[in-house]
Amino acid sequence: GFNDDVYDIQIQSNGRIVVAGDFTSFRDTARGRGLFRLNPIGTRDASFGFTGVSDYISSAMVESGGSILIGGAFTNFGPTLSNYFVRITSAGVSDPTFDTTSSQSNGAIQAMARQADGKLIIGGTFTVFKGIAMKRIARLHRDGSVDTSFHAGNAFDNGVVNALAVQPNGKIIVGGTFTSHNGIASPRLVQLDMDGSRDMTFNAGGAGPNSTVNALLLLANGKVMVGGAFTSYNSISCGSLIRLDATGNRDLSFNQGGTGMSGTVNAIVLQTDSFLVAGGGFSSYNGTSALRLIRLSPQGVRDASFLSTSFSSSATEPIQTVSSPLSVLQIGSGVPQKRERLKFQSTRFSSQLPNLPVPVEAGFQLMVLFSSIMRSLKAVVLMNQASNG
Repeated sequence: GFNDDVYDIQIQSNGRIVVAGDFTSFRDTARGRGLFRLNPIGTRDASFGFTGVSDYISSAMVESGGSILIGGAFTNFGPTLSNYFVRITSAGVSDPTFDTTSSQSNGAIQAMARQADGKLIIGGTFTVFKGIAMKRIARLHRDGSVDTSFHAGNAFDNGVVNALAVQPNGKIIVGGTFTSHNGIASPRLVQLDMDGSRDMTFNAGGAGPNSTVNALLLLANGKVMVGGAFTSYNSISCGSLIRLDATGNRDLSFNQGGTGMSGTVNAIVLQTDSFLVAGGGFSSYNGTSALRLIRLSPQGVRDASFLSTSFSSSATEPIQTVSSPLSVLQIGSGVPQKRERLKFQSTRFSSQLPNLPVPVEAGFQLMVLFSSIMRSLKAVVLMNQASNG
């Protein structure tokens, strides 16, 4: 498997699997650090010529033409200065049409989202991008140049941007650890107008979530799912997963009267039947055992038939999910700061989910890694963590 951390997984239209993280080899075959591409059956794609970066890759985005955007903590791509962000071609080499002529960023890129017009929103820990003040969020043209019409210079005054979601009307929902936007209290969740200014009508006057936001999911009806480590929203108790209406007010019809998760939600994915799958560090939902992974109806009612055997209590936290029409993919653990070593093996399943727990090698624990992609790929990626780290 991989010899170090896996942080993100994306599926290309041809079924190939792009894996990002902090590893340097796969199945004992050394390659450039941070990014591998696998064939649909799980073998390494030898045609992928990626030569490696200087530090971990935390996020990746596959574009329609086959190119791949990568962001993370790296400052070099091979011998070339590429601070924290770069685009590569489908062959794995630097895309010469993408603007990397000046220093990219002074901090890590943690999240990406594409607008309908092709422009790219990025978020993370940075405060300067290409020499321009951009406080933890920026908008780029398709060629990688900064869109200076986006007012990010007076954006987030502290913390990290962990999650981004672009509304159909062009407004941008942002979640993370920040508590201030342009000098105004903005606890961990805000909506921005298309020009980057804060939309003050979103959750107007509300206290917002009382702790970190890790995941955002837009729904077709204009509502948004929010997951994280919070235990209240607008000073009303809730358990790490809520649904908001388009104005940022909590939709109390979701999990009505329930206490929610007992721990962190790190990923949310929408299935084709409108059910939700959530993963994280929780061990119960509404007071009933639910270890790390759960499927919920559109009303927030637990699907008791889904993964009824669940995962062992020693398993670590799911961080992302890949969903197919009838199955949920992935398995893994941790966030970049945890620096946990993972091993990786791939198995193909039919449309039915396996009866978990799945047997794993002695001395390893089962984990679940998610990546919010809707594809018709029926595969499951299993990650195992060495007991000794």
